[in-house]
Amino acid sequence: KVEFLFPARTPGECPLGSNSWAVAGSRTASGRPLLANDPHVVYTIPGMWYLAHLKAPGLDVAGATIPGLPGVALGHNQWIAWGGTFLAYDVQDLYLEDLDPLTGRYVFRGQIEQADLERETISVKGQRPVELNRWVTRHGPVIADEGNRFPALRWVGAESGFARLLLDLNRARNWQEFTGALAHYSGPGQNFVYADVDGNIGYQAAGRFPIRRTHLGDVPADGSSGNFEWDGFIPFDELPRVYNPPSGVIASANQDPFPSGYPYRVSGRFYPPYRSGQITALLSAQQGWRAMDMLKVQTDVYSAFSHRLARQFVAAYDRSGAGNSALADAAAILRTWNGQMEVEAAAPLIVSLAYEHLRRAVGERACPGKAADFTSFMVTAALERLLEERPPGWFEDWDRLLVEVLSGALEEGRRMQGRDPREWKYGRHHTLLVAHAMGHQVPVLRRHFDIGPVPMSGSPTTVKK
Repeated sequence: KVEFLFPARTPGECPLGSNSWAVAGSRTASGRPLLANDPHVVYTIPGMWYLAHLKAPGLDVAGATIPGLPGVALGHNQWIAWGGTFLAYDVQDLYLEDLDPLTGRYVFRGQIEQADLERETISVKGQRPVELNRWVTRHGPVIADEGNRFPALRWVGAESGFARLLLDLNRARNWQEFTGALAHYSGPGQNFVYADVDGNIGYQAAGRFPIRRTHLGDVPADGSSGNFEWDGFIPFDELPRVYNPPSGVIASANQDPFPSGYPYRVSGRFYPPYRSGQITALLSAQQGWRAMDMLKVQTDVYSAFSHRLARQFVAAYDRSGAGNSALADAAAILRTWNGQMEVEAAAPLIVSLAYEHLRRAVGERACPGKAADFTSFMVTAALERLLEERPPGWFEDWDRLLVEVLSGALEEGRRMQGRDPREWKYGRHHTLLVAHAMGHQVPVLRRHFDIGPVPMSGSPTTVKK
């Protein structure tokens, strides 16, 4: 059951996640491509992104960047535009080392090797400096002491650079130079969406993706045997890419870009196809797109997952819970709901609360006493698969489970917003507070520096999150 809920390669839910898409000129009012990028990062004051326009000999680029980076991270120059989203391929492994913590000697393939010792001195005001010593093996820094085994972390991000990528991207003039720049990117996986003044659109996965021949990387590996080493990285020319697709639409929303039958073993916490599917459906449904029309896509709050979940609750109520008058109003609200996660609606609150009750019930069934730990990326995908397949050994009566879950959600909702679910509003529950990094620490200043709480539409499974 735990393996069912935590597969090594799966779609899954995350409160973050970004959107990027390109539309070919055949679908736009101008006849030229449009590209949009909607990076979803945690709201902060000050914000992470900084808009900049950089001009220098051989360089004229504008877009979003992070202060301190030597270039524009997401943007356009005179010839091309590009956007990016995170590609959640697993680029970290833990290796349990057979190490002597006093000498730093450890075993690898029957031989004794010497770990490097890194020393860090941390100054402390009014006290003596604190010295931190850490052994670094061939797999990476030893991050903890687990009895007589010491886990070392190997991470692609510790072996790569970012500056050259930005400068090459900022100067690129066509698809060949764009992909040539990405070929040198050696960090964790990223999805890049592309458009140019010549009418081309494209997608390219980039980064260093470990080749694991003997394991998936989902649990700590034996570092001393040498049987679980990375066999290099997937060659750039074999990474997923798309160029001028016949559909005229490219959408990237952190979904799994690796096709079935891919020649390399793939593991990662890829996000579900709800956002990418909705973006593709919206962009494919009409012609004549204009730049400002992209806001309609970026602010879309339809949740295919929540809509399907609501129908599951209604069907279970019709089959086994219709005699429960306390659930009648909730079933009626969900029955006519259109799947829009709007702030003024009651249905999004009902289904959101019921989802949380269902998540805990499934987690408890898989591992009693550990239901709180079932909060990983793959929750929505696992729950949807369970409800579709309803495999034996989980629950004796799935309809009864769903009715009980819905009943529990109603009880919680009544405590929150009153007896009548028809008066409930999703926005009272789903709010955003942006706390100022400094002002929030002083109670009298919070109301002047913080933003919110603000009622919010959307959810983790909608384009607008």
